[in-house]
Amino acid sequence: TLLCDSAMRYRQRLFNREYLAERGLELPDWLNLDN
Repeated sequence: TLLCDSAMRYRQRLFNREYLAERGLELPDWLNLDN
């Protein structure tokens, strides 16, 4: 069984470019809308 959620609890981290960059995490293509 796979349960999905709305990501509301962690959206400020998961979708935050600065947060990802500070932790050395790669920016996903789907989040990189500037290109």
